[in-house]
Amino acid sequence: MKKVKIYEPDFEPKGHVYMTPDGTIIPSVTEIIKVELNLYQFSGQNAAIRGEYTHKACQLHDEGRLKVDSLDPIIEPFFAQYLKFLKENTHVKILQNELKRYSPNYMYAGRADKLALVNDIPALVDLKTCNILKEENWHKWQTAAYEELFKNERGPQDRYVLYLTPNKYFFTRHEGKRDFYEFLALLAAHNIKLNNGYRKMKQPEIPD
Repeated sequence: MKKVKIYEPDFEPKGHVYMTPDGTIIPSVTEIIKVELNLYQFSGQNAAIRGEYTHKACQLHDEGRLKVDSLDPIIEPFFAQYLKFLKENTHVKILQNELKRYSPNYMYAGRADKLALVNDIPALVDLKTCNILKEENWHKWQTAAYEELFKNERGPQDRYVLYLTPNKYFFTRHEGKRDFYEFLALLAAHNIKLNNGYRKMKQPEIPD
């Protein structure tokens, strides 16, 4: 049996920088989309921290390592909705969490929140926290880009987003046939600006 090649990038947390094993810096899925659509202006620091903490709590729960008494009160209602989702959707089986990959063909990287089986079909699940439920169009491009990153290992996958609010959850599937091609258009625009000096590539922060 042919061994499957896994393309795992190096990652520098300071600056959130992805690199290929030879040190080439490459953009992330979220960076490409948010920069090209000017979405960072709508991203608040509190929301980012809440999302980070909720993701970590859900990961630790899935891996059987969560100490419930250590939960930050801010994320407790979001985590409660995650538990409710798992209880009410037994056809969803979480397999792995927070896996990083890069594409040697398209030279971008990303981190999938959850690899799963949904009705026994390989799937990836992206986790979103929000105070008020709101589906964003750009999420379909994000999941399409993540699917491509894992296609070498898992083949075609169904794509889902799980939205968590303080009082409910919403689980939705992305099925657009053009989603990945539209992401590639954003990637092309991003690279054109980088290669022609209209945008600077992120650099890892060098510790003092």
